[in-house]
Amino acid sequence: ADVEIFKGNELLIEGKTLIDNSITIGVASEDVRAGKGAKLYGKYFHSATFDLKISDAMFRMEYLIANTGSNVELGGDIFVEETFIATDMVGTCTLKHTPVSFKDNGDVCVLFKRSSDILYKTIKIHEFFENNVFQLGETIIGEEYCVKYLYTNEAARKIEVNANFTPDTLSIYLTANLYSGDVADVGTGTRAGTITIKVPRFLLSGSQEIAMSMTGAANTPLEGSALATKGEGCDGEGIYAEIIEVRMVA
Repeated sequence: ADVEIFKGNELLIEGKTLIDNSITIGVASEDVRAGKGAKLYGKYFHSATFDLKISDAMFRMEYLIANTGSNVELGGDIFVEETFIATDMVGTCTLKHTPVSFKDNGDVCVLFKRSSDILYKTIKIHEFFENNVFQLGETIIGEEYCVKYLYTNEAARKIEVNANFTPDTLSIYLTANLYSGDVADVGTGTRAGTITIKVPRFLLSGSQEIAMSMTGAANTPLEGSALATKGEGCDGEGIYAEIIEVRMVA
């Protein structure tokens, strides 16, 4: 199906790359039994639920933003790796960016090794020169060296996941195609319309798992439960969702 997800009146996600989506509608029941042999006279139903789970083949930061109730900020510290050829014995090089500390209010360090070596060693930057010129330590003239360091990418988007977060409540519209056909004549199969599941108040579960493996792409899941919202009519019971079927006119 395709999905449109709103936060208030803002279109948060328009997903056309879903790989699976499932709806679970449930209600708990208690037997009403009486008389000899505890005959079943009826059932009392309670604790109705309407759960929805989708998985997107594409990574979307918006899923994490909504699930963690986070705000987006610009700028984030990321690693970059550069190479240079040593021209002196003290490792003077010009880096493309300004290194920052691995930890808040910590020393500024870079990772540094010859290209033929396996392991990096950590070099603490004691002296800063203009235009990102640094001396990294003892080098061999003419050798190629690798430098890895953290820098602040101002164009990056960043969210901070609070240690005590509350997931967002959204509105979801899930639209799938309906098809008609005859089991005795598969050639009659054709698109017959659409079905739309509208969930006015959808509370995310707050659970987010992104599994990465070397042999497959990581999918982005989103799941949660519908909250009751006021429905039409006089009973005032409220509704979880609307399921709307649209048949194409022949």
